[in-house]
Amino acid sequence: LVDKVGAYLPGVYEEVVDVVDAYVLTELEALHVRAVRSFTDKFGRERKTGDEWIITQEDSETHIPSVHEEVVNLVTITTLTNRQYAVIVNPVDAKGKPQLGTKKLC
Repeated sequence: LVDKVGAYLPGVYEEVVDVVDAYVLTELEALHVRAVRSFTDKFGRERKTGDEWIITQEDSETHIPSVHEEVVNLVTITTLTNRQYAVIVNPVDAKGKPQLGTKKLC
């Protein structure tokens, strides 16, 4: 995977399999990603096969999925009024690991 800016001329024994465009993340959209296999992502976090996480604009303004990542969905922001609340099922802890079987009231 080549993710540098600029022109790229493939070598004699290289084959261009696919051209992937970057996802532009805004304040209103985030990217829901799943790990296809275990690896360390470009943010330095270790991901296990099947892990899912969200990449927001705070992480990166644009994101090009690596060969070990699968884009699940583009997620839009959910805004609550002062008369609404949310129950988060399986929230994540400070380290980003899901707390399966628990709920959090926000």
